[in-house]
Amino acid sequence: MSFQSKYPDRSPFGYDREYKNNLGTTWATACDAFAWELSDAAFGYAPAYEHNNLDDIHVGDFVYTHFNSDSPNGHVAIVLKVNDDSVTIAEGNAGGEARWFNDFPKKYIESIGTRY
Repeated sequence: MSFQSKYPDRSPFGYDREYKNNLGTTWATACDAFAWELSDAAFGYAPAYEHNNLDDIHVGDFVYTHFNSDSPNGHVAIVLKVNDDSVTIAEGNAGGEARWFNDFPKKYIESIGTRY
């Protein structure tokens, strides 16, 4: 949550942002860079793995989605809160900006990345 002061809501965070994760396995840009930077701050060097169980989403997990089937590019965000039918997220490159506390429906989540 300390990243809210570093990247305030609606501050610029687009395709020009890059980040190499703590594990040295991912060189990320845009939304992926934002998600990895927040995740690394919370989980340090814990390994990450992916699953598809919507009933097993935790605060700090990555959620992956495609907003429409015509786009080859997906989107990733970090879970701030788990709700019954949605998750509350923090995301980078949402229209070129950092965004905090948007609710995202679980039905659009394709997979979950976790470090728990």
